[in-house]
Amino acid sequence: MKKRAAPNLFMKTRKGFLFLVITLLFSITLYAQPAAPTSITATVGDTKALISFTASSTYGTGATGISYYTVSIYSGGGSQTATGATSPIQITGLTNGTAYTFKVTATNNASTPATSAASSASNSANPSITIAWTGLAGDGLWGSANNWGGGSVPSSTENVTIGNYAVTIGSGTAVANTVTLSTAGGSLTNNATLTINTSTASTASISMTDATFINGSSATLNATTASSNCVAINGSASGGKSNTFTANGTLNFVSTTANYYVFSSTGTDPVTINGTGFTLGSSGAGVATGILTSTAASTITIGSSGSINATVITDYFYYTTSTGRGTSLTAGTLNNYGNVTFTQSTTASTVAVYPVYLSSQGSSLPISFNNYGTFSSIANGSGNPTGIDLLETTTGGTITVTNSGTLSLAVTYGMNVNNGLNASITNSGTMSLATSGGATVYSSMEFNSNSNVTEQFNNAGTLNLAASSKAIWFGTNSTNAPNVANTGTINI
Repeated sequence: MKKRAAPNLFMKTRKGFLFLVITLLFSITLYAQPAAPTSITATVGDTKALISFTASSTYGTGATGISYYTVSIYSGGGSQTATGATSPIQITGLTNGTAYTFKVTATNNASTPATSAASSASNSANPSITIAWTGLAGDGLWGSANNWGGGSVPSSTENVTIGNYAVTIGSGTAVANTVTLSTAGGSLTNNATLTINTSTASTASISMTDATFINGSSATLNATTASSNCVAINGSASGGKSNTFTANGTLNFVSTTANYYVFSSTGTDPVTINGTGFTLGSSGAGVATGILTSTAASTITIGSSGSINATVITDYFYYTTSTGRGTSLTAGTLNNYGNVTFTQSTTASTVAVYPVYLSSQGSSLPISFNNYGTFSSIANGSGNPTGIDLLETTTGGTITVTNSGTLSLAVTYGMNVNNGLNASITNSGTMSLATSGGATVYSSMEFNSNSNVTEQFNNAGTLNLAASSKAIWFGTNSTNAPNVANTGTINI
């Protein structure tokens, strides 16, 4: 019987060794590189982007960490790169208006450094002059660079967009071109100095959509426009939302061109103005408007804590579709529960100032001004200013004025109801109409209607009239006589 050969231990050992070497080599090849970063997100600014990502989950063989990450362009063109130790990383030199995606690699700290495979591509992002809040720094502060798309604090030429975030300017000075507080509850609290330099026509320095702005007691807001038809603060919420603007510090509004509005509501949802720090003014060549509404469902409310002292060039509360005014309603409602004082600018002594100018100009939209607090105005210009001017054509919508607080107007015409189709004025508080200044001293109350126009004035409170010419004057243009009813007290 033939004997079987004894096992060759050398061969077995050699095979085992080879298996071990192959296994080790395979392991080294498999794990030498760090894992690629994940969750790549790009937010953009002016010619730049801020790339955030989740760090590598493994470092690679022989490494105890990642030395740096490299951001490069995945699509959109260009060879720019940027490196950093952690997320996020800013990449610059991009072209505004071009859609980019980005990728990230990781390089470890092994003695022979290894670089990961490239990550998957980021979202597509277009750099622009608008810089968005990201909140990546986690402190909620305006002055933290990583809170902004592009990774830098906005400059005076950049527009700012703040979404559903709470942002605070804690100290120092903040500058931007425009600020947009967008839908879903964005808020901005200014505890320092915020300067906004609006440079594009028909835009708002601060535009709010379901948002909140608070100007702290020691803060200053400077809003300047060099273009026409601009608004300092505009609320444009619709769909059951609201906007609140609270000022307890100093507000400075400067216009260097025509048609500049301080507060405006262009949406269907209400805007509330609170605070004690409002000192509104205008300088330069511009026409300043105190408050403007322009849609039928628009409502601006000055809250019980609202205290506004304003100096404007033309009207204060205004509604019309033509030129800029101080306070204007083109449609909608102004409710005052606070304390409002308007004074005509000395630079506009020859301008016809209308503290409350309600003019449908042929529109069928309703207009309403309701005073529940204190509302006073002084306009001594030679342009025959009118305290409350109701001007409609025979196709116009209804205009309603109610006063249950204290309403004091010292102007040329105290109240002028001119062609007031379905115009209704009701006083249950104290209304004082005193004529002063102007090219000619006219009446405290004047009704001057065209045919088929109904005007009515109901006094159930105290009406004080002071005029050197006529206390109450009825024009001769009306087929329907004005309806004036008094159940209160009239002092002439």
